[in-house]
Amino acid sequence: TVVKAALDRNKIDFLDGPALSQDFSETVRIDQYYINEESAKKINQYTTALLEMYQLMEQALRAVLQGCISIVPNGNMAGCDNAVEIWDNAAAIQTGPNVLGEKRCLNYLTCGFNWISTNTIALANIKVLNLFQLGQTAVRTGDCCAIKAIIKLIQSAQLIPYIQGVARYALKISNASVKTLAANNKWYAEGAAFATGMLPQLYK
Repeated sequence: TVVKAALDRNKIDFLDGPALSQDFSETVRIDQYYINEESAKKINQYTTALLEMYQLMEQALRAVLQGCISIVPNGNMAGCDNAVEIWDNAAAIQTGPNVLGEKRCLNYLTCGFNWISTNTIALANIKVLNLFQLGQTAVRTGDCCAIKAIIKLIQSAQLIPYIQGVARYALKISNASVKTLAANNKWYAEGAAFATGMLPQLYK
């Protein structure tokens, strides 16, 4: 919905939530129209991917709750791999958020376990990938309680680069000599795009 509003140059109003409106109309289009292009691009690349990932993890959980278990304790019934495949599809979508984590960890010295900024593997990404591996084992064995807990841990870890992204562009704007939307169109757009992925998680 937000991406469509950005591409259509419209204003969108929400009935509830942390962001009651987002305006992409002609009133905010400056020069190269970054507010539209950057918002649509970043939201589609990072936030939409995040939502799809969450949906797939929940689908995998529902499949397990319905009896789709890969590793069966006895040989009287065949195993079901559909839930594992859905979970693996969720892990594959991690590419977009992974890229964001690698970019932001260089800014905040959160790359690797020893905080070395030249290491482009973000600590948040390492945690998420490890959690996906644990989650696959839980899905295979039908451990629903573990799956629910791991999904929450993945969601929490994935928030880190989004928070860093919002903070980075907020700092850029605050340090600018002119802080208006017209003068910093691209920074406002990128900060708003990352906030779209971050705020709903913090709000809930």
